[in-house]
Amino acid sequence: IEMRLDQLGREPRIVLETASVIGTSFTTDTLLSALPDAGNGLFEQLKTLLNHDFLRQRWGSERYEFRHALIRDVTYAKAPLPYRQLWHRRLAEALEQTTQLTRPIVIELARHYYFSLVEGYADAANPDETVILNRDSDPATVDKALYYLLQSGQDALTRYASNEAIIFFKRAQQVDLLRQRSLSQHAQIHN
Repeated sequence: IEMRLDQLGREPRIVLETASVIGTSFTTDTLLSALPDAGNGLFEQLKTLLNHDFLRQRWGSERYEFRHALIRDVTYAKAPLPYRQLWHRRLAEALEQTTQLTRPIVIELARHYYFSLVEGYADAANPDETVILNRDSDPATVDKALYYLLQSGQDALTRYASNEAIIFFKRAQQVDLLRQRSLSQHAQIHN
């Protein structure tokens, strides 16, 4: 998969990497919310990705999907971290503005805002336990990540999905620690 990715041109690769941030399937509207400058060239890039068997599109559907989950996972892992963070943030902002905040959307918002803050992992074998958050993150983004993570955790508890709730609350705790450090540093600077 990596060799096939390396053979792609720059533009189709950026489109594929952005799509991997969205998830296993997506629409062009969702893709454009993360890549607002793509414009008309987007359809040409998607055609290239279809022809190279990275993506597929069901007859009559506006949705595209990765041909295989491994293609999506490898593409996501190979995408440069600053771009992944940017695309996650743009997707979260677009979701907030254009959709009703249903349970699945709130969970997506939690995921996108959280991963817009992730800087790396201290231990790749156990990423949720050893996440490193970007200390220079925008405070509004940090607050939104915390809010949606807590909402998603509460929702998971009401559905008796305790393992899911634990993940959301652990992530919320990590984000809250980042928020507290940021507030502490801000207070020190202004004293």
